[in-house]
Amino acid sequence: MELDLGWVLALLLVLATLYFSLRRPASVISVTDLVYFPVKGCAGVHLKSAQVDETGIKFDRMWAICDQNHVMINLKVEPRLLRIVPELLLNAEGNPQTLILRSGEREFRLQVDKELTGEVFEIVVFRHPRKVRSEGPAVAAFLQEVLKSDYQLVRVAEFREPHEEFKTKYEDTKVNLAAALHFHLVAEESMEVLRQALPDKNKDMSIDVFRGNITIKGAPAFTEDTWAEVLIGDVKMIGVKPVRRCPAPTIHYDTLEYDEDQEPNRTLKEMHSVEGLPMFGEWLIRRNNGRISVGDRVRVVRRRKFSNKVAE
Repeated sequence: MELDLGWVLALLLVLATLYFSLRRPASVISVTDLVYFPVKGCAGVHLKSAQVDETGIKFDRMWAICDQNHVMINLKVEPRLLRIVPELLLNAEGNPQTLILRSGEREFRLQVDKELTGEVFEIVVFRHPRKVRSEGPAVAAFLQEVLKSDYQLVRVAEFREPHEEFKTKYEDTKVNLAAALHFHLVAEESMEVLRQALPDKNKDMSIDVFRGNITIKGAPAFTEDTWAEVLIGDVKMIGVKPVRRCPAPTIHYDTLEYDEDQEPNRTLKEMHSVEGLPMFGEWLIRRNNGRISVGDRVRVVRRRKFSNKVAE
């Protein structure tokens, strides 16, 4: 019995479509943004490529601002920190040379490659002591001018183990000032799902409010919580735990006021939480030095279980 040529061609087309769909490579996860924060709490600096050393992205949170009682100032205390935009200039060897702080039309340049002579003391960082060195009275006067408070700029004087709640089995893990762990990874797909659930007044919220170091794209929403080990560029990273959100993301970048409905944290509590605490992103630690860049592929090597309302 002869087969109709049209039916034969249609069947071949279906088989060819099925064949190539099965051969189609899995979705590629890649890095879309890299940000580091030279001064804790201040604006972030976007990078195309970043060197990773023993404390994460090199020079991330190397400086912080403290008050006269030697308590670190963060965004919960002083949202105006977001108005300070730092820029770190490096010398030919890749070491810090000049730290520039800008706030509106004001600018202060601090030479940071000179002999260190400032007072060394401990500041309180989330109830934990950190040894720091003062950067002197001139930059303190600049902070007084732009923040209207008696603050001083300090730089890390020694690297320390993470806070007790962030300690891992890797005893060689060291962090800079106020850094819980080395990297905060956030995903664009997770942000899009969150936006859809937010009230209308918050739907244009930027992922920048979460102050991530590494932004990725290409993975199902919130699956980053399950990543136990990943490779980015030539750097191996271990996924430690999801990031519990503090009030900082609820600050409106335009007004510097806290959202009256505590968004996006309120919605995260309903859709993506652990024991009632809002989660967004994942903490990672590095296991070797190297370089990561925007466009790098993210390879998930191992996964772990994580229970949340979105993933169930």
